[in-house]
Formats: sequence, structure tokens, C-alpha cells
Amino acid sequence: MSNSEQITIINKLKKLFVNILCAFVPKKEWRHRLRSKPNKPLNNKIIIVKDGKEHTVKNYSCIKGLNLVITGSNNTVKFYLPIIIQNSKIYITSNDTYVEIQSSSRLCNVDIYCGYGYHQICKIGRQTTIEQAKITIDDKNTGLIIGEDCMISVGIIIRAADGHTVLDRKTNNILNHPQGLVTIGDHCWIGQNVNLTKNAKLPNNTIVGMAAVVTKSFTEEYTAIAGNPAKVVKRDVTWDRKAIWQLE
Repeated sequence: MSNSEQITIINKLKKLFVNILCAFVPKKEWRHRLRSKPNKPLNNKIIIVKDGKEHTVKNYSCIKGLNLVITGSNNTVKFYLPIIIQNSKIYITSNDTYVEIQSSSRLCNVDIYCGYGYHQICKIGRQTTIEQAKITIDDKNTGLIIGEDCMISVGIIIRAADGHTVLDRKTNNILNHPQGLVTIGDHCWIGQNVNLTKNAKLPNNTIVGMAAVVTKSFTEEYTAIAGNPAKVVKRDVTWDRKAIWQLE
């Protein structure tokens, strides 16, 4: 039995004990306080990597511009300096989660939520910029990996799992298990208001058009994809961060 499964069982037993105890507590206010008392997070690590050296810190406010909240246990968050983070949040309520942000990246208005599961992962590669995104990882063994030198626009929604269950009505079998991690390769340009759902995979050197909905795995590099659901609309293309007038 893994650590996360042991923690889940312990938390369920605690909840059962609190419910039994509340049956004998006369005042509603006291019962509310008992039920709302959070479990104490254990064995969480925040690691800062600077000049190739790792330093473990206890200060959740160690990165300017980031609101970091961890209520689960056995989680690790690693930052490779230098990075720029503005008005962003990382919430971890799950257990055994790993979050990593590589150096020279810029995150603005990015919300990363890891919860309702365990063994989750979120990695953002070097020199990747995100202007505004909501990233939700809410099932076991799910996550997101973004490669290096990606340019990600505003209004981006990434969900590594559905968050709720779809069942076969006759057999009660689960139909919507995630098939691995959501992945974005190196040097990808994600346009405004793009949605990436579970099972989305983009290879290196992909352009995703505005408002596209990516629901599956793509394998061919140097393509532009667009639409709902997204499909390849152009091949043998690449992109540059510079504006057209700068390259002409």
C-alpha cells in the first residue's frame, strides 16, 4: 500500500471519528468547527535551485508574485531560478504531487490546482511564457508536462482529467479514464482561448489556433492545428516570437 493510499485511509477514519463525535456535541457551532478542522499537511518540500545548487526552504512565500498553498502531504515543489511569476497561484490538496518550474520561464495570471487524487505532476520547461491560464489536475496519476521555449497566450484552460466519472449504464464500468499525461512539446505556440482536455498531446513545433479544443494526441511536428475538435490545417510551418515587421 502506497503512502498516499495510507493517508487516504487515515483521513477517512478521522472523518468517521469526527462524525461519531459530532453526534454527541450539542451546539451546531462546535460541530461545524470539528468538521472544518483541516488535516495537518506532512512531509512537503519546497526546493529552490540557484546556480546549480538546491536549497530546501520552509517559506511558502519564497517566490514573489506566487500564492502557494499546500494542504496535502508528501508533495514537492521545485523552482529553478531565475523565473518571473506574476499574480499566480499553486494550490495542492492532493498527496505525492510534484510541481516543477524551470528557469527563465515567465508565468502571469496562472492558476495551477492539484487535488482529488495522488501521484500528480506538473512540469513547465525552460524559457516558456504563459500569459493567462487555468490548469486543473484532479485525478490520480495524472498531470501536465510543458516543454521548453513555448509561448502560451491568454484564456487557456488545461484539464488533465474530467474531474467526474462517466459510467456505462449497464455494466457500471468507468468510461473516461485519462490516458497518460497532457503534454505540450518544445517550441509550441498556443493561441488565445485554447482548451486542452485529458489525452491531449502536442509534439514539438506545433502551432494551435485561437479557440481550438485539443482532445487527442497529435504526432506530426511543424504543423498548425485549429478547430473544435482540433485537426491539422497546415503542414511544414514554424514560428518566431518576433513580429512580422521585425523579420521583414
